[in-house]
Amino acid sequence: MGSLRVRLVPSPAERTFELLTHQSSPELAEARLVRLPGNVPPWTDTGISLRRGEWITLLASGRLILSPDLDLWYGPRLALWGRVGERGTIFNGTRDTHSLAAESDGPLYLALYGRWPVHWPPNLSAKSVLPLIPFFVGFAIPVVVTMGYNVARFGDPAEFGYNLVLNSEGKSVLTESWYTDGINSLSYIPRNLNVMFLKTFDFVEEFPWFRPNWIGTSLILTTPIFLWLYRAHGRNRLLIYGWISVVTGLALVVTHGGIGWTQFGYRRILDVAPILWPMLGWVFRRGISMEARAAIVIGILVNAYGIWAIEVLHFVSF
Repeated sequence: MGSLRVRLVPSPAERTFELLTHQSSPELAEARLVRLPGNVPPWTDTGISLRRGEWITLLASGRLILSPDLDLWYGPRLALWGRVGERGTIFNGTRDTHSLAAESDGPLYLALYGRWPVHWPPNLSAKSVLPLIPFFVGFAIPVVVTMGYNVARFGDPAEFGYNLVLNSEGKSVLTESWYTDGINSLSYIPRNLNVMFLKTFDFVEEFPWFRPNWIGTSLILTTPIFLWLYRAHGRNRLLIYGWISVVTGLALVVTHGGIGWTQFGYRRILDVAPILWPMLGWVFRRGISMEARAAIVIGILVNAYGIWAIEVLHFVSF
């Protein structure tokens, strides 16, 4: 796999390990040093056999280097995976150190994931390609089924039907003013971001003065607790995969010609909200500050006002 390799945190760590194994503790005496190469097929038999319920602690160090030139690499918390037995449950710790009880009897296998060819063209072989076949087959099945459905219904594998939707007047939805550049376009991003972050109430000279607008309302007003997401960063897998999911999910949302309409807040955020809430849970894992509590209360009050103004007073504009 090109120049992929694991660079162990070297001799000082190994010397420390050797010193620990010579201590009087029976647990330390059973310690084993296992080196995992980053350029071989994933699973490595450590030579350690476990019994069901037996505890083991992994103390990992090193780097899985993706590109030496760009200094791209993974640490053990992302790259190191394990299983007990040939068909055991695959596990991964959230830190470089990890303790667990074996779910079954069998040898301990460890693996390094997160590898890809770093030289172009990649040096591919049958041995390196075969493990990828199940992935591409699994990916191809829904693609082929969807394309077949599109052909059967619309006569075109690339037609998903959005361009054929008719409005209330029986005309193509693309004739509506907000779809000037098709269903999705980069030109629609400013209007979506405006509603998502900047749209507030309309001020009028009539009680209660601040009138909601069906176009939408800024999330900073309706859900200010989302502001604490700026703290959701680090090498935690929840955050890394979470942000990837949020960014890819919002990419379709903010490029859509329609901004939601008839909404209080920005309803398209619901596409990624199930991911944002666990990320906020991680941010507040050690407790919620008074400022964050105040933000939650403000969000509740703003939404209560919106319900009262729209549903009770019918005080809303469009």
